[in-house]
Amino acid sequence: MQQVLGKLHNDLHSIGITDTKLAKMWGTSSSRVTDAFQSGKIRFAHLATAMNIVYDSNKQENIIEQYLNQPKQEYIRELLEYASLQGDFQLIEKVINKKILNNKKIEKHIVDKEALEIYDLIQQNYTGKLEQKDFFKRLRKKYIKAGSLEMSILTEILLCRLWYRSGQHDLVEAQLEDIGESIKGVKNRFFCKTLNVRYKEALGVISLRQGDVYRTRKLCKEIIDISEEDSFLVIPKAIAYFKLGESFGFSSYPKMKKYLKIALDILKEFDAPGIIETRNMIYNTLAFFQIFHWKDIDEIEIERLHLAELAFLKIKQGELEEAERILKSLERKNGRLSDIQLYYMALLRSDKNIARLALEMSNVIGNTFYSYAPMKYLGLV
Repeated sequence: MQQVLGKLHNDLHSIGITDTKLAKMWGTSSSRVTDAFQSGKIRFAHLATAMNIVYDSNKQENIIEQYLNQPKQEYIRELLEYASLQGDFQLIEKVINKKILNNKKIEKHIVDKEALEIYDLIQQNYTGKLEQKDFFKRLRKKYIKAGSLEMSILTEILLCRLWYRSGQHDLVEAQLEDIGESIKGVKNRFFCKTLNVRYKEALGVISLRQGDVYRTRKLCKEIIDISEEDSFLVIPKAIAYFKLGESFGFSSYPKMKKYLKIALDILKEFDAPGIIETRNMIYNTLAFFQIFHWKDIDEIEIERLHLAELAFLKIKQGELEEAERILKSLERKNGRLSDIQLYYMALLRSDKNIARLALEMSNVIGNTFYSYAPMKYLGLV
């Protein structure tokens, strides 16, 4: 590893990155930078920062492999956070498998053990080995018993995401206020940055739902700027482009399409079920706005549409019986139609009373952004 670090050190110097410049990036002194490269002992966050400057992803992968093979491994949490945000769940699994072999040592380091267990849950959830219900239960236990501030905040942000999906939006908003304050107490610079990115992402999602498109765009652009400096922030970058594009859905079709296409392109090579689900969500958002504005319809891949968006397309195409059959099947399956699905039914039946119900539901559940659709149909905007 020392030889690898020596080459990295030289490569940095060759492009004008001195120890003094690197010290500012690391938040330490230049003498400690020099010592880290010469001793061969370097924390992963510092290694990641240095690698991002000079090496592509393949080269970085090789160095990480050698970093993992060291007999003594410090700052394992940073490596796991790095892999999680990059969407490299195989790396997380590899780290976990290596650490299990040294289980007795891990038992002595409660923080590392805790991190391994939490990131194991994350990779199991993304790779389809752990269902959402079980993920929530086990994650909640980790949150209650969290022994470090970093892991407490991480699990709380992940729980917010699950609460959001289950419709508990008021709870998420309240929790996020506390999380923002908690992050200020994180002393590890690497985790302070990554948790802030995760926090901004969650805040951007909830802000868009509330209809605050300007705040959403500001947060998304901040995440994108950070991800340009730290290339491992792949998943947050994709979500930022997704929400940025979605925020333009009703106001600027070209911008919406541009940003959603970027998000899809970022995630196109991933095969983890959790990321495929996100990719499908982005695609169906794109399709919704294509149908809403009735543009680029020939680009829509029918087989990729969710049933609700397929019904929307059928309505626009005049296939009303088929559209109603689909919406009725969704109503039977879920017990009721969502606010957007009620909007589809209003279009189907040319019924403004149903559109008013859709708008009322949007207001009750706080889905302000998408309430624009029934409002437009009712002539309110």
